Amino acid sequence: MLRRGVSLQDQCRGWDHLEVLALIYRLLRCLLGLLVMLLRSDLSMEVELLVLCRENQVLRGQVRGRPQRVHLDRLLVGGVVPAGSPPPVG
Repeated sequence: MLRRGVSLQDQCRGWDHLEVLALIYRLLRCLLGLLVMLLRSDLSMEVELLVLCRENQVLRGQVRGRPQRVHLDRLLVGGVVPAGSPPPVG
């Protein structure tokens, strides 16, 4: 907000040019993101959901059961967890 009798240049004297550019960049990025979200068609959103569901199915197929811990895992966890704390569940 401009104050009477004080120029805009005097009010912004403490601002660094990089701060102003960063602020403008963030504002433009938010506005463009909003514009993209508003203009996306329902079909493109449905296609993205189908792709994500398929990705999820593929990843679930790769992991069977519970991962097995080996001795090295136990040593690493033992070195990270402080002494006297309860053991990890599982």
